[in-house]
Amino acid sequence: MYRWGYRLKSREDLLEPAEDAAKVSVKRAGKVRFSNQNVVISSIVVGFVFVVVVFILIGAGGFVFAIIIFSFAVVIVTFFFLLLIVVVVVEGGC
Repeated sequence: MYRWGYRLKSREDLLEPAEDAAKVSVKRAGKVRFSNQNVVISSIVVGFVFVVVVFILIGAGGFVFAIIIFSFAVVIVTFFFLLLIVVVVVEGGC
């Protein structure tokens, strides 16, 4: 079987580059740094801004709307705290 100008000996010849690429991608995934720390911090800040907006809306009388936005803010902040924990665990594990 000829492909791209050279002869492939077997199916394993096709799989070796894919295995090497998988190893490289695993190594890169293990080396997650705090480069996305700014993303996490800015997202948490956005979540707290949502909370402040909620309290302003409660003061203005928009109670139901404020509870809806507050629940979104809690979900956002919780998600990014979990993301921060995952980043710390990956960073500490490798």
